[in-house]
This record gives sequence, C-alpha cells and structure tokens, in this order.
Amino acid sequence: MPPRRLIKWAAALTAVCFPPLAVLMGMRAYRAEKNLFFPRRLPLQIATASAGLPGVVEVDLGSPRVRGWYVPPRNRAAVILTHGAGADRSQVLPEARVLVERGFGVLLFDWPGHGESEGEVHWQEGERRALTAAIDWASGRDEIDRQRLGVFGFSMGGYVVAQVAAVDPRLRVVALAGTPTDVAAQSRWQFGHYGPLSRLPARWALERGGLRLDEPQPRVAIAAIAPRPVLIVAGTSDHTVPIAMGRELYAAARDPKDLLVVEGADHGQYDSVARDVYRTKLVSFFGKLLD
Repeated sequence: MPPRRLIKWAAALTAVCFPPLAVLMGMRAYRAEKNLFFPRRLPLQIATASAGLPGVVEVDLGSPRVRGWYVPPRNRAAVILTHGAGADRSQVLPEARVLVERGFGVLLFDWPGHGESEGEVHWQEGERRALTAAIDWASGRDEIDRQRLGVFGFSMGGYVVAQVAAVDPRLRVVALAGTPTDVAAQSRWQFGHYGPLSRLPARWALERGGLRLDEPQPRVAIAAIAPRPVLIVAGTSDHTVPIAMGRELYAAARDPKDLLVVEGADHGQYDSVARDVYRTKLVSFFGKLLD
C-alpha cells in the first residue's frame, strides 16, 4: 500500500478509536491553513531607504489606503509587482531591482491587511480593487506609456492578478510565479495527508476567512488573458504550490505563453536558486512591453 494511502487509513482508524486525537489533528490543519492564507499583520520588513531601488518614492493607492513603492521608468514601460500571503511588498524586491536596472518603472504595494496597507485579508473583491487602483494610478502617470504596463504576481498575488488581468486589458503582459491553479485544489494537495481529518478543516479555514471558492480560479481565468503574453514560473521543489499546478496553469493558458521551470526551487526561491536564468527570463519577457 502506498505510504500516503497508509497514512489516510491510519487517520481513519484514529478517528474511530481516538476521537480527541482526531479533533486535535483537525484543529492543527485548520490553524495551519488560516495562518497561511489569513496571517496576522506584520510590519513592513524593509524600510524605504533600504529597499535598494534608486529614485524610489512612497505612494498611496486607493481607499482603503494601500501603501506602496514606485520607481519611474527610463524607457516608458512599467511593471506592477504583487507579493504572496503573509508577506509584504519587500518580497518582490529581487524582481523589482533587476527590472529597475534595465530601465523599467516598478510599482510594488502591500495587499490589504498586509504591511502598511489598511483593510482585511480575504483574497476576493478587496484585493482585486487594490490591484485595479494600482493599475489606475500607473496608467495615469505621464512618464508611463499606457500600452507598456505589465504585471508580476507571486503565489496568492498571482491568484488575484490572473482574475484581474482576465478582464482588464490595460495589463499588456502578465507573469505568474508560484500561483495555484485553484485554491481548493491546492488546499486538498497540501492538507490531504490525513484524508478528511485534515482536508475538511483546511477548507473550512478558507471559507471562514472569506475566500470565495466559487469565483473564477486562475486555471479558468488565464485563457482570457490571450492574446497578451503570459509567463508561468514554477519550482520543482515547491512544497506549497506543486510543480504540477504550474504545468497545469501553462496548459490552460493560450498562446503566446512561456513556462520557466526552476529546478530545485521551493516556493519563491527562483532568484536564489537560478539567479541568472531567472533574471534573464524576466527581463526578456517584460521586454515585450518595448516591442
């Protein structure tokens, strides 16, 4: 019997013979999922002066207040970069720095309920409004060509980016890194080791946190981004969003599309594991904004 299946059988036996232990297992899965998707707010990890972005300024976007960093472009093209759950705008600094070096403008912001931004974390309409506010703000800048605006989304940031990009053609090129194809499927994969004892409490955590599982998921939304270019980035050692989801997302996208598989990279380790390959791909992909 495969080890994973054996564990599920053992969990089922535990539920029958030791109900208190089964409850404890369920509580651990619930708390882990809640902390992953709806973490408590942490202060911004890096001060503006330490961001390593020449010419960076602090900006306010939308209402409730969304805080971010902005560096004007030297080539009339700009990229909006979004972080994942439980982080802040500093998480996407590696991507921002390499783009700024090549003349691109960048706009990084904290999702609602993260970093310095107001609001609550639900991964639904509030987050989509925050991204739309960032698009509105960037589109209104004289130094940015409206036809040269791209977006990069990491993890749950990519989840929101896929939804918004599907209906907002102002985003001319779209990069999704470590992005789940479907949050319910991701939860089943990550918390399915004890069968229903862990899978169901994890799903309840998503629903109680306000995440609407009936909304368009990235694997459905991504097709509508075409004919705008899409880049999918995935790591072979990702323990949060498995490589299979990256491949599935790529398969669901329409041309033009590209897939970068980073060997040995866990969730978000692309720059540290394959620095040169990853940065070269980002620059060449967003270079499409200059065509």
